[in-house]
Amino acid sequence: MKVIIILASIVISALTLLLVNPPVVTNTTIVTIGDETEEHFLSEPIGSQIKKVYGFYNNLWNGASYRFVSITDTEYNRVYEARIDPVDSKTKQFFSNELERIQEIRKLYRTVDESLAKSTSDSSGRDSTISYLTIARELNILSDQNTNRRIALIYSDLMEHSSLIDLYDSVQLNLIKREPDSIQYTWQNELALQDLSGIEVRLIYEPINEKDSNRYRLIANFYKEMLKEKGAKVVIEANLTEL
Repeated sequence: MKVIIILASIVISALTLLLVNPPVVTNTTIVTIGDETEEHFLSEPIGSQIKKVYGFYNNLWNGASYRFVSITDTEYNRVYEARIDPVDSKTKQFFSNELERIQEIRKLYRTVDESLAKSTSDSSGRDSTISYLTIARELNILSDQNTNRRIALIYSDLMEHSSLIDLYDSVQLNLIKREPDSIQYTWQNELALQDLSGIEVRLIYEPINEKDSNRYRLIANFYKEMLKEKGAKVVIEANLTEL
């Protein structure tokens, strides 16, 4: 009887400690977009950088959503997805199985690794490039997510060669500079961007030469202004820096 009383006291004390000093539970959604139409990538997604953002090393009970899709010559492409629901109830955390939770985390990590490996192996160049519709659709999906943090990592030169525009043609490329509002209207008439407030967008690409750099700067800044108008926080960089 005395042993039972002691064990009960330990359980009550542990529960009280959890309630008084609860660990912070976060819930993060990351969408990664790779570009299979570009053959000369100097910056590629790194799984360890993505995994770190979820913060499982601080708290096993954090929530995490991961989604990966590629830019290709088609409008719809294979999607890799994984999700772990947050456990923010202190009582549920205490009675949950940590080993099972670790297995769930490892499964999500495997999805991250598999998606990035597939993207790298499939980057062989395509005749057409459907960038905007892919990016807009994924950002709209992200805007519907009700999580603490929403991040879009876009690894692409952002070139477009579709029915919307051919940015490989110098005349049409210059329209981005001369008539950005008209281009934006045309694109969003095809697929409108939703409210992107609170979403962090990283446009990641390292140009291979001066011509490529000038072209990318023009297109990336066009995207940046378009997404900022919808409320997104946008960073243009050559490689993924600290999130």
